[in-house]
Amino acid sequence: MEQLQQQGVLDAVHLQRLVVGLSPVLATELVHRSQGEPQRCWELLQGLRQHYAQATLARSICTTPESSRYLSALPLTYCPGTIESFASAQDAVADFYV
Repeated sequence: MEQLQQQGVLDAVHLQRLVVGLSPVLATELVHRSQGEPQRCWELLQGLRQHYAQATLARSICTTPESSRYLSALPLTYCPGTIESFASAQDAVADFYV
């Protein structure tokens, strides 16, 4: 991640290429939360992996003022709009695809 920062490309697109299985939404959230700081981005990614391993991910849907919806394993702080949390992944997915 430090190399991406040095190259001026520590962004969601490059982070997603670096981390197999990371969605564009989560990559954007990690970059946003880290404010472009490589060490902080790494720590956030490790925290996300830990929550995944422990099955303690937060499940939420962000709905923008334009009615775009994003399903995420983290509450999306970069997403303007409303955020709705769900108790289970099944509930979040069911609501998302209704």
